[in-house]
Amino acid sequence: MTSLEKLLSISSESISHHAAVVNFNDLGDFGELGRQLESLLRKRNGFYTFESALHVFPAVEQKEEMTLGQWNSFRLWRFEYGEFADRTLFFAEDAFGNQFTLHQEQVCCFDAETGTQTALCDSIEEWAKSLAADYNFLTGYPLIHEWQGKRCLATWNEINAQNSIPPRWEILIR
Repeated sequence: MTSLEKLLSISSESISHHAAVVNFNDLGDFGELGRQLESLLRKRNGFYTFESALHVFPAVEQKEEMTLGQWNSFRLWRFEYGEFADRTLFFAEDAFGNQFTLHQEQVCCFDAETGTQTALCDSIEEWAKSLAADYNFLTGYPLIHEWQGKRCLATWNEINAQNSIPPRWEILIR
């Protein structure tokens, strides 16, 4: 099993259930990496993984989700970064809004705070391998996991405080 197949096996279903029709204008300037990203989006048209610490944008519109093309619109947010965002395709983001990009024939990490890009690897398969090796750092997973746990615990405490769960269930749940 490839690293990309492993990544997809632990990820959500496709965000968009429409067939991925990738606008070649979005990917055409990115050569082989663009073709690899298109292949990924045809397999899984946008997804979340690592408890939603990583979000890969879909190619086709779905309710309340930005598409790859929309997210890369210069008018949306990219203009704030000026030349730092030039010749770059932003295809995924971590829990903190840092981006994964295609830039200068490499998959890079784009720091949302500084606008700097750091080369990570040379293929989408290597990107998936890098994520598997260091998902805690690359996605912010530990903080998202902890936050979701506290959020679930807070919800549980609110329900329990209202005495809406029969006492025998409380023993089973805890």
